[in-house]
Amino acid sequence: MAAIQAGLVTSAHDISDGGLAVTLAECCIGGPYASRSQGASLDLRTYAPTLGVPELLYGEDQGRVVLSLPAARRHDLAMLAREHGVRLFGAGRVTGHGTALELLLPNGSVAWDVQVLRRIYMEAIPRRMAAVATSTGEGQ
Repeated sequence: MAAIQAGLVTSAHDISDGGLAVTLAECCIGGPYASRSQGASLDLRTYAPTLGVPELLYGEDQGRVVLSLPAARRHDLAMLAREHGVRLFGAGRVTGHGTALELLLPNGSVAWDVQVLRRIYMEAIPRRMAAVATSTGEGQ
């Protein structure tokens, strides 16, 4: 909260619903009113080295948050985190509009096209509602 109040943070998203992979995807996709999506490239090879990849990517922890901020503000955030006793892990960078979400993992790498993720995400509820209407005979 102090980082947001200090104007250091561009975005913040907790990891409690879906884990790190879902959080990163949602950050890149942007909300329904976002003018555009963003790509990101993260190196997670040394983050939580005792966890397996499923736990690393999908563990729903209450105390973790993904932040984005201008590179020029990293030192300020590190100082504020130290002052508050909060650990930080600098994992990567936002790569810009129309790119991929890329994760470097201990056992390899994965990448997803952000525009494809956005389409899947935004169409999920309408697609599910259409399937329910079809299976119950509604809308026919």
